[in-house]
Parts: sequence; C-alpha cells; structure tokens
Amino acid sequence: MLITKRLYLRPFTINDLEYLYLLHSNSEVAKSTIDGVQSIDVVKKHLDDFIQHQKQYGFSQWAVFEKDSEQFVGRAGFTFRTCLVSFLIPYLALFLLIF
Repeated sequence: MLITKRLYLRPFTINDLEYLYLLHSNSEVAKSTIDGVQSIDVVKKHLDDFIQHQKQYGFSQWAVFEKDSEQFVGRAGFTFRTCLVSFLIPYLALFLLIF
C-alpha cells in the first residue's frame, strides 16, 4: 500500500470489479483512453491481468482512493507492455487514469 497526504493506493483485488467498471464505462474518462468506453467483460479481463501482473512482477496498476472519504478515484501504476516492431520489445509503461 502507498499512502500520501490525500490518497492511498493499493493493488487491485477481484472485489474491485465494480470500481474499475465505473471508471472504464465513464464516457468522460473514455475520452482520454485509447480503448474508449469498455464493457464489463473487457474490464474483468483487465482486472484479471492487473492481479496476475501484480503476482508475477510485484507491481501493476493499483486502485487509487481518496483517504478521507475512501472513495475510489482511479487507477495508477506500472505495467510491462510488448511493442511489436520486427521483434518483441518489452518495456515498462506508466499509466494514470482518474475520474
């Protein structure tokens, strides 16, 4: 867990599906993403991927909450990605997505 003056961040759990779906089904949030508004099935797949990535590497996308209200406000973190050029290049990407 990571705690700041106003926020706390923690790894996602399977119980966070509703939070993540509310974020990724929000049309205003979707304007700042590549994938746009996402279905519950797509969000569930992302959540499973975040949880697996955390287990495998010890870091991933984390849930972000406002400390005082305990309201979910977004996600942030690092993820390994693969870039296809003429060969596979793994790289570390930072993501921040907030309501």
